[in-house]
Parts: sequence; C-alpha cells; structure tokens
Amino acid sequence: MGITYNTKEIKTPPRDWQDALAPAFKNKVVMPDPAQSGSALDFTGAYLQNHQNSWDFFKALKANGAIVQGANAESLNQVLTGAKSMVLAGVDYMAYADKAKGEPIDIVYPSSGTVVNPRPVMILKSAKNLTAAKKYVDFLLSSEGQQDVVNAYLLPGRKDISVGSKRAALDEIKQFQVDWKALTSDEKNVIHQADSILGQ
Repeated sequence: MGITYNTKEIKTPPRDWQDALAPAFKNKVVMPDPAQSGSALDFTGAYLQNHQNSWDFFKALKANGAIVQGANAESLNQVLTGAKSMVLAGVDYMAYADKAKGEPIDIVYPSSGTVVNPRPVMILKSAKNLTAAKKYVDFLLSSEGQQDVVNAYLLPGRKDISVGSKRAALDEIKQFQVDWKALTSDEKNVIHQADSILGQ
C-alpha cells in the first residue's frame, strides 16, 4: 500500500504520510473507507500500532479536507479523473495497472513504512473436492501461477519469482511492524473510530 498521486496535479511527490497534511493538498486527498476496504482497514490498524497519538493524524487529515470514498477502485477513480490529487493507503497493484495503461499517476511508498497486506490461501476442512482444491493451491504456488500473480502487479509469495520492472519488489518497501492478531481483534473499534473521524 502506498500513496498514489496524479502526476499532472502533483509535481513534487509526497515522501511520507504526513505530507498529505500540507496546505497544498487541502481538499485534494482521498482514502479508501476502512469499513469497505480490508486493505484500508489493515493500514489504519497498522498505522495506529506504529505511531503515538495516531488518531490525531486522521483528525488532521479530515481537517485538511480529506475524504473517504468507498473501496480502492472508487478512491483511485477520484485521482484518475482529477477530482482529487492523491490516494492515501490505496492498494498498489491497481495503481500499477492503470499506470501501465497510460494513466498520469505514480505511486510512492512512504519513508516511515507501510503495510504489505498478506493474502493467504488455504483449503477448508469442509472442502467437498479436496483433490481439485489441492491442485489449485499447487498451481497457485507453481512458477506459472506465481507469474500470473506478478502479471496482475501483485507481489509473489515465492522468493525465486522476480517482479522485474513491473512494480517495486518486497525488499524495496519499508514495512510497518504489525501485530496481525491484535489488529484483527480490534477491527470493529478501528472501523467505528475511523468512521467517527473521517466519515462524511
């Protein structure tokens, strides 16, 4: 997750989350709604874990005119159309895909860190077709399957699969330290607080 910005609107890219509070970005920032986007919820919870008085940051965002707008696609569309100049905490793969199509956007990973959202794959005990489920997981983790992941501008789960020039590699992204168990148990509170601060 990072900061996606419209290169026609912003000539000096932001370097960190706090840059979104600058007067130059008043009323120009959008963020996916943590109640509608699991990745935005992950970001909000992780940001809280890694910064003191971190709700103050979200209050300052709101005071600077930032809005929450649906899930990731809706927020990114605000920047693609020029309605807003910057998406905070949007998923990067969508930005890379649109940039590859020629959209005037770019993405930066904040210098203080960000979240790399883990997305596990599993087979349920109740699976009715265990053989097919195992074949799917085997394919997903195969070289071919992992290349499909890369082609979708996502990070592969295997270290021997390179992202090439399609996107930033995992070791190029500074990550927050995240207690995922605590984050999961605090989800409802984070959603409620985020809505009370950032809600329309």
